[in-house]
Amino acid sequence: MFAQKRISGSGRRLALPAAFLAGFLLWSAMSGLAGPVRADAGPKPSLTVRVIGTDSPNDYYLDLLVPEDGSFIAEPGETGWLEEEHPEIREYPIYQYREGGRVGLLCHGYAIWGDLSGSLRPDGAIEHRFTYMAVPDTFAVLVQDRATGTLRVSDTITTTQFDALVVYDLGANTLSVLTNTGSFWWWLKLLGRVFLTVLVECLLVLPFRFPKRRWLPIPVNLATQGLLHVLLVALVSGPFQWNYLVAFAALETLVILVEFLAYFFWMAERKWPKPLAYTILANGVTMALGLLWLA
Repeated sequence: MFAQKRISGSGRRLALPAAFLAGFLLWSAMSGLAGPVRADAGPKPSLTVRVIGTDSPNDYYLDLLVPEDGSFIAEPGETGWLEEEHPEIREYPIYQYREGGRVGLLCHGYAIWGDLSGSLRPDGAIEHRFTYMAVPDTFAVLVQDRATGTLRVSDTITTTQFDALVVYDLGANTLSVLTNTGSFWWWLKLLGRVFLTVLVECLLVLPFRFPKRRWLPIPVNLATQGLLHVLLVALVSGPFQWNYLVAFAALETLVILVEFLAYFFWMAERKWPKPLAYTILANGVTMALGLLWLA
């Protein structure tokens, strides 16, 4: 009888660490299959350029061409993220291009992750993936032939998908828009982000020793994080076209308020310091973890 109680108690103590380990393994598996999954406060826009008309990603460099006076372009005297890590790109013709008031976003921008060189997928396709807050809606593709340094500029297109997919024909120098949001992997990554956020916030609740319903962060986070992801995609893409930072700040503030009220009324017996501190800490930690995964 006593042994049975000890085992069940140990099982309860090990439940959350075991779930966290399972979540980490799930994240690792999906990172390899579908790109990075982060315990972040919300999804980030992405743009994937699939290149056809060549068999090798080593034949060219590719960047997104955007207005040089637009958002997330480094000011004169400043350096973009890629330039800071790889100053040698200053010698590339693709970096030096400045015609028609447009520049390469990856070469001169910040708040954007990507690579001038494409990645060869297992199915033989070549793709360039751009993500984070500076992903543009309207752009052209700027391509440099590595052997000759020759540049070519595609036509300009606009895409409103949150996770957009476009196809660039290197031979014909044309762009066409496909869609990526709503695909199987997109939904799998979304579920992975929500799952990891719930796990992290469930671990953080333990030191606060709330008097009752310590399991409450599970349903609350499933609801708020799921709603955050869906509303963020809806506001940034589609007919609304909100600025990403504005939409994120508004929705994250709403999430913190909703979570605080839920914990205040149903977990902390209407005493506000603990639930407020926990809500701010939990959301801050998940946001920081997301930035660490990006680094």
